[in-house]
Amino acid sequence: MQASELQQLFSRPPASLAWSTSADASRTVGASEGFVLDLWPDRVEAAALFPPDRADLAARNGALLQLALLALRSDWQSASAWLAQQMRLAARTQKPFAAPNVTRRVEFVWDRAHSRATLRVRI
Repeated sequence: MQASELQQLFSRPPASLAWSTSADASRTVGASEGFVLDLWPDRVEAAALFPPDRADLAARNGALLQLALLALRSDWQSASAWLAQQMRLAARTQKPFAAPNVTRRVEFVWDRAHSRATLRVRI
């Protein structure tokens, strides 16, 4: 999926991101409440908040992470299951959690102190 297609996908609900482009046009960033999608020439990074007192926002942001992964790795049949498993494992740990998938060039990172998950996908 091209960056322009991803931007178009994330411009519609449920994401409805507001977009801006860097001065040198090297990257484009989309943002909405608790979610940021950063489009770089060589990767896509999504950062999502999972506040313990906002189940609605946490559910939405989980769905947006899944949407990004499925859009970028449409040939990966078990992408949703992999992401769900990493999120379950991260929820059980007190330490910072990082789960790279070298074959798929994807990494999931959980920062418990900030209730933030980051998904990095190399293009």
